[in-house]
Parts: sequence; C-alpha cells; structure tokens
Amino acid sequence: MLPPPPREVVDTRNALQRWMPRIIMVPHTVMALAIISFFLLTLELAFLSSPVEGRVRSGVLLTHRKGGPVCQLTVDYRAGARAQETAVQVGEDFCRTALDASGAPLPGREALMLERVGFPFEYAQLPRSSWAELWCAVPFGGFWVVVVVLVGRQSWLKPMRERWLVRHGVELEGRVLEVKALAAKGRTGLRRELTVEYRDALGVAHQVKVLLQGSGAPEDFPVGAPMVVLADPDRPQRAVVHGHAEYRVSA
Repeated sequence: MLPPPPREVVDTRNALQRWMPRIIMVPHTVMALAIISFFLLTLELAFLSSPVEGRVRSGVLLTHRKGGPVCQLTVDYRAGARAQETAVQVGEDFCRTALDASGAPLPGREALMLERVGFPFEYAQLPRSSWAELWCAVPFGGFWVVVVVLVGRQSWLKPMRERWLVRHGVELEGRVLEVKALAAKGRTGLRRELTVEYRDALGVAHQVKVLLQGSGAPEDFPVGAPMVVLADPDRPQRAVVHGHAEYRVSA
C-alpha cells in the first residue's frame, strides 16, 4: 500500500534526460515565435495597411547577392506628423534608369508608393501580394508550431501530469491485460508495450499503456500480473502505473 495523497515523490530521470528535451525546445520555440510574428505582420499588411507616398532619397546597386543584383533604395515618407525612413529593394533596372551616377534620383523619379502599418512598430514596404506571403507562411509556420507543441508536451506537460498523478492519484489495483513485443529501437534492445486494465470506484473499466525498454524478460510481466495504478480522482481515465512512470513515491 502506498501512503495517502499528497505523497512525496522523486524524479527517476537523470539530469540529461530531464534537460535535453527542454534545451532542444529552445531554438524550436524561437523559430516558431519568429514565424508567428511574420505571419501576424503579413496578416496586418493584408488587412490594415494604408498607402503612403514616399520620396526616394538615394539608391545603390547591390551586385554581390545570390539572387542576382538588386537596387536598394532609401525612401523617406511621413506617418502622421512624423518623418520616417525605410529601405526597400527593387529590380536593378531602377538603379540604371532612375538614378544618376551619385545614386540620387533623376527629376520626376523621386515618388514611390509604399504601404505601411504603425502597430506594433512602424513598418513600410513596397506594395505587393501579402496574401501570397500569407499562404506561404501558413504551412511552414504550422509545421514549427506542431513541433513545439509535441516537444513541449513530451518534455513539460507529460512529466508534470505524471508527477501530479503519482502525488495525488487514487491507488487502484490493475492487471496486465496484454503484452505486445515491439521492434528494437537504437540501443534500447527489447521493447514491450503493456496494456494494464483497472476499474474505478464505480466499477468502470479503463486501460493504461506502459512502454518497457530493455529491462526484464517477457515472463516477468505475464498476462494477469498485478499492477498498482494511480488514477485521477476526478477523471479516472487518466492514470499511470506506479513503478513505470518518470516519478515514483519516495521511500
């Protein structure tokens, strides 16, 4: 019998097992936040941007680029009562036909239309299809968000839930219902999945699965073997098998 809740629990994982998934999660989270920020800015440009006329101050031809030469322009414009400045890139022909040798615009070529937003920061760009960028950002951003959710669930939410169940769960008697052999993975050797059945206080049957890696022989877990299950008192379908979770009750 285990002590009544709340129980003192200890983490069975070593420091590397605890922190490696969290460290891996950091760059994925940064990438996901950057993509979400780009998505929101593109969404704002698609719906809330306003046209503004800018004045080309100067330009320079950038030739050392993988995508080919481009003309980079410094453009002044006004946002309300404040003067603003932005840099935009156009085709190289603009530098050859609209700028003089010093990079100043030729007479009659100073005007350039922009689209701008003022929240959360001042930003202006050349008018272009924000919808095309938006649709490109959706699948790529969605992929990184899914990665962050899965890694976060495995490295943060799953251990927190198991710790809570070991600390506060109702102790129930379970039985091994099925033992399934799985293919070896890496250096873990033999892998098996146990299906443990238990009944809550109302007699309703539930099942919880346990993954065993590289320890014990098949005969150590025969069908019908008793197991200690710790279930959520309010949602008994959520449970862990004591001794086969990342936390255990302190001796």
